[in-house]
Amino acid sequence: MARYILKRVLWFIPTLFMVTLLSFMLLVNSPGDPLDLLVNSLNNRQSGTQDIEARKTFWRKQLGLDLPVFYFSVTQLSEPDTLYKIYDKQKRNTYKALLNQSGNAGSVTAYLNQLHHTTQLFYNETGALKLDSTHTYYKEDKELINNSSTTLEALKYETEPEAVQRDLTLLKSSSEALSGAFSKQAADLSQAYDAFLKTKTTYKNYIPKIVWYGPVNRYHRWLFGGKGSKGVIRGDFGISYIKKEPVIAILKDKMIWSLFFSVFSIILAYIISIPIGVHMANKPEGKASKLIQTFMFLLYAMPSFFAGVLLLMLFANPDVLSVF
Repeated sequence: MARYILKRVLWFIPTLFMVTLLSFMLLVNSPGDPLDLLVNSLNNRQSGTQDIEARKTFWRKQLGLDLPVFYFSVTQLSEPDTLYKIYDKQKRNTYKALLNQSGNAGSVTAYLNQLHHTTQLFYNETGALKLDSTHTYYKEDKELINNSSTTLEALKYETEPEAVQRDLTLLKSSSEALSGAFSKQAADLSQAYDAFLKTKTTYKNYIPKIVWYGPVNRYHRWLFGGKGSKGVIRGDFGISYIKKEPVIAILKDKMIWSLFFSVFSIILAYIISIPIGVHMANKPEGKASKLIQTFMFLLYAMPSFFAGVLLLMLFANPDVLSVF
């Protein structure tokens, strides 16, 4: 007996691990961005202009979304260990696509950083497009500014060499009219992309490597707790992205009614089923027993959600029986 119990306990540990890991992976790969849901709900609740990117950065750290996903990762030799810090999936996919072309993380990072610096010439601190005549190097050519900023936005997610070269050519022609700082940044951007094309080490894409992150990761924080979190094991299910409240507090409000109906349904089931079972045991061939068997068979064959809808239409309908 003791051996059997010990065996079951030992099997419980890997089973629990696999269940929690599967639940976590479903949570991580679920569609939608939790930061968008959280920030949008905050903007709906609060008045005034909100710095969305600053709020996203704050909540990314609060929720631990700036950490690696697991204790380790198996990647390619060309991939930097800090790729997980690029939270935006579209930007991360762009980085990976460029990395697969080059195999040189340094040249990819240099090109994307230069693209970011060039783009910042056209936007102010709030993310709005600069069309202010005080920026003398723009020569107040608003249409050219709009076209150049659109080209730069397209370059953020462009990976095909022909398309990138085409957009860089457009920027070069624009820089001749929008001289000054933009002219220099456009030239630096072209040089960074040329360096990206010339310094290829694609062989690194075919060499695997294992990166160890240790306990400072999202899974460990989600399961065991960490900064600002007690972990799922200790009953901390995090913060609701919609209501911005602890999930456990929301569950407690609903749990009382769920427990009430569960206990009530069990009691009601015993009250009805025991007398019926006794009657059918005493008179198995009686007409009442056969009628009960037929009725129970129909109920058993009926899906519970369909039966629930029928009961709602019958007992919670003002036109029929408004009991509930």
